[in-house]
Amino acid sequence: TGKAITLGATKQVAVQVRAELLEQLYGSSRQYALTHDAGEYHDRVMSHVDRVDAATPTLLTNLLPSAALSVGMLGLLVTSNPLLTLATLGLGGLYVLVNRRLIGRLQPRISAYHAEVERVSTGVWTSLRGQELARLQAAEEQDLAQRRRELERWREAAVRRGLANTTYQVWQQSMLASIGAVSLCVGGLLVADGTLSIGRLLAFYAGFALLRGPLGSTSGDIPFVLEGLEAAERVHELRLAIDEHPYRGTLPHDLRGGFELRGGTVDYGRGPVLADVSLEIAAGSATALVGPNGSGKSTIIGLVLGSRRPDRGEVLVDGRPFDLLDVRGLLRQMGVVAQEPPFFVGTIRENLGYGSGDVDDATLWEVLALAMAEEFVRALPDGLDTAIGDDAVLLSGGQR
Repeated sequence: TGKAITLGATKQVAVQVRAELLEQLYGSSRQYALTHDAGEYHDRVMSHVDRVDAATPTLLTNLLPSAALSVGMLGLLVTSNPLLTLATLGLGGLYVLVNRRLIGRLQPRISAYHAEVERVSTGVWTSLRGQELARLQAAEEQDLAQRRRELERWREAAVRRGLANTTYQVWQQSMLASIGAVSLCVGGLLVADGTLSIGRLLAFYAGFALLRGPLGSTSGDIPFVLEGLEAAERVHELRLAIDEHPYRGTLPHDLRGGFELRGGTVDYGRGPVLADVSLEIAAGSATALVGPNGSGKSTIIGLVLGSRRPDRGEVLVDGRPFDLLDVRGLLRQMGVVAQEPPFFVGTIRENLGYGSGDVDDATLWEVLALAMAEEFVRALPDGLDTAIGDDAVLLSGGQR
């Protein structure tokens, strides 16, 4: 029952952490989403949380109970024979010192190992996303060579971690055996001296054997828990690194379409893209932004969509500042065609209706007709239910 409760609680926490990380991602700025590695984020959300989840039951059901039992048994040993217990504790100090030094060597190797795991995971993600480019550039061998180098570094880090883990366990078991041997020798001298009966020595040694059990079990548990703690630190780093969405207003607004930028300045760290720019777009009007590459056209669109906040100045819609408004509510009232059309693995129906809830077929066909895509979709064997592959690779460029 206790195991079931612990497992249920830890699995629920893992689900909650993953859900909160994804929620935080959707609440982050567009700048963060564009500049941070998706493969690394995926690895931390999945693999690192999984390691924390796996280590938590070990901590709760093995390590902490073993520590409590060890303290209790040590109290009984003190009551049984203070002199023998003092001799045992003297060597116990050496045991603790060696233990700390070995853990100090083990921790950085665990960190280095997981850093290499992240690199391998990110590299595989990159290869999967860029395999078409690799084929077009005949760069398959170059890409594979890079992945092999990453895998080799991962192997070396795994060996170092494994050796440090084994060294820790062997030394811990050896120290416990040595402490037991010394206590037995000291007890034998006391028996020979007549200050201790053979019965009390056997009772003390039996108590020490019971103490050795929970201490010895930690030799396998501590490295496992260290793995979980290291993963928890990386998940925490991820949460601290995600910056918030630029707007947190909650006021609903019925969009009419009048936008205004007042004294907007945006600097990406290489000098201002926009410098004290003011712009007004009247409701019901058609406005085109014309200019050379890098002149700030996309930046202005980002400001209008609320995905970017000006470093100075403010953005208003229908005379109301974005700071007060529910920007997500505004986006639901807008139609946006991106420079690079985004697609996900699924069907044409799923991609067309994304974010719109249940959409009937008649509406989807109307949309396709407006986009001059109805003819080729109707000609497909499965029509709206045609799978398009990752990033719509199963469609031609024109069809996309």
